[in-house]
Amino acid sequence: MAENHGEVLIKKSNPKKIVIVAVCVAVVLVAAFVGIYYLVPPNSEHPQDISVVTNFSDGAYANYVIVSYDDAGAVKGRGILNNTITDGTYDGKACWVSIENYTFAYINGTVVNDLVTCYLDKSTYSNVQTSQQRYVNGELVYNETWGPDAADSFDDLSLFSNMTVIATDQSVSVPAGTFSTTEREGKVEADVTLTIWMNNAVPVWGEVKSNYTRDGQIICTYTLESYGS
Repeated sequence: MAENHGEVLIKKSNPKKIVIVAVCVAVVLVAAFVGIYYLVPPNSEHPQDISVVTNFSDGAYANYVIVSYDDAGAVKGRGILNNTITDGTYDGKACWVSIENYTFAYINGTVVNDLVTCYLDKSTYSNVQTSQQRYVNGELVYNETWGPDAADSFDDLSLFSNMTVIATDQSVSVPAGTFSTTEREGKVEADVTLTIWMNNAVPVWGEVKSNYTRDGQIICTYTLESYGS
């Protein structure tokens, strides 16, 4: 029987999905797809409100540090997410192209790489087409493309709009700096809660920090390392 090395939450571009990945010795098992999926100090020039951030521009980028934890709070693995935005078209439609490149290393030596390319309608920010490739220790284990009509497809904008706004003035410090943020919270699975802190100066969805918790225990975090345009 293969040894189970736990889970990591890897966000997928629009329709943002949390992929709860059970990593075994030689395989990645997708345990669930759940809709989700991001240096200016706090000041009056960047006031926060309850509107969802849509900060897209050609060449914009936001990079994150990912840490995954086991149920006892010990680190299971670490990784990075590099998210870049470019201008593009799909089937004649003007789009933003979001490219997310994940690299995640478990403490047992397993390395997972994800490349997610998503075309978003420029006028609505809704998903037009998304593709994802996943490699485990260099071996392709997942390769799929889907559009907005997929059974489990929906857009980030709807997800974030439907999350509960907890506060609009939370100061959050991450490697990229200290930000005044809007804090949102919502269930992304029956036993998994997402708390996300957003600032409108940060590209894409304004994500400064994200915590995923199960029964009150943090199981994964994303923190902003750098950004620009």
